[in-house]
Amino acid sequence: SDTSTLVHTVYPTPQASFTVAPNPGCENQDVYFTNTSTNATTYTWSFGDTTGSTAINPSHAYSATGFYSVTLMAYGAGGCGDTITVAPAVYINPTPTADFSYVNVTDPANNGTIVFTNQSTGAISYVWNFGNGNASTEENPTEKYNTFGPFLASLLATNQFGCTDTVVKEIIVDFYSGLFIPNAMYPGSDNFEVANFIPKGVSLKTFDITIYDDWGNLIWESTALDAQGRPTEYWDGTFKGLPVQQDSYVWKVVATFMDDSLWRGKEYSDGYFRNAGTITVIR
Repeated sequence: SDTSTLVHTVYPTPQASFTVAPNPGCENQDVYFTNTSTNATTYTWSFGDTTGSTAINPSHAYSATGFYSVTLMAYGAGGCGDTITVAPAVYINPTPTADFSYVNVTDPANNGTIVFTNQSTGAISYVWNFGNGNASTEENPTEKYNTFGPFLASLLATNQFGCTDTVVKEIIVDFYSGLFIPNAMYPGSDNFEVANFIPKGVSLKTFDITIYDDWGNLIWESTALDAQGRPTEYWDGTFKGLPVQQDSYVWKVVATFMDDSLWRGKEYSDGYFRNAGTITVIR
């Protein structure tokens, strides 16, 4: 008698399978493929748009709308394999394009106000973030900033399929600033602007104005500003409740604007800027 033994190895057959999310997907946004195959160790994907992958759980962004068939080839031990083709496996919806422009409002009374123009296409709803903690869902919003830029403003545009696109832009907020100091006043005038010493400015961050007589005595001072950075006080030509005599008085100003720049001073005929000058009281 004789005995012969032959060992025959039988490998398990892979079973290729996968899921897709989100489905439908959005143009130019990742679709995620979850591999649910069994008895496999290597994989070859074909996404139906001439591209593929060998990752276990790949993601892929389709650049055009439509239906796509996806094939997965799964290979296990001993060279055993299985192939599955799902036709179609995913549908891709169009994605909107988010875009916007902006302009600074040039009216000093509305300093820091930005008008946004929505230039998005293919969208039906919008979410704005202005970079200052505020947001809006208006199509073309207007936002008032309290300080100088820059700010990073973003727009999220969504279409009827729930597909989104986001654009982020740097916003430069301009504040229109200035300061004017008068050089004469006539307290007896019926015109309030003429009868009083009224400093006028806008976008001031700090402001300190003082007026002195010929002997260096301080007769009036103000630091008051409103929310727009405008001086709110004026000198009526009195000191301790009594009218001052007709004469020239010296004013001095130290001021900064909201962009932290220093006021250079009043420009004189010689071309120089000085933060001091005279106010003539006429009686």
